[in-house]
Amino acid sequence: GLGGEIATHTMYAAAGRGLSRVELTVRTDNAPAIGLYSRFGFEFEGSCRHFMVVGDQYYDALLMARVT
Repeated sequence: GLGGEIATHTMYAAAGRGLSRVELTVRTDNAPAIGLYSRFGFEFEGSCRHFMVVGDQYYDALLMARVT
């Protein structure tokens, strides 16, 4: 879908600029995005507790990176 297209173009642009590392942050409750990023070679590097708050709900985040 659209997420895959965006990830493909982003990885292509990063490689074209000579970047060997791409990082991202994703909420821990966003399983579809985590799966997509994993398929693109991103790996878990850490987490942040209470990374953001929406209304009165706190959300944790995963730190992921792809190194080529």
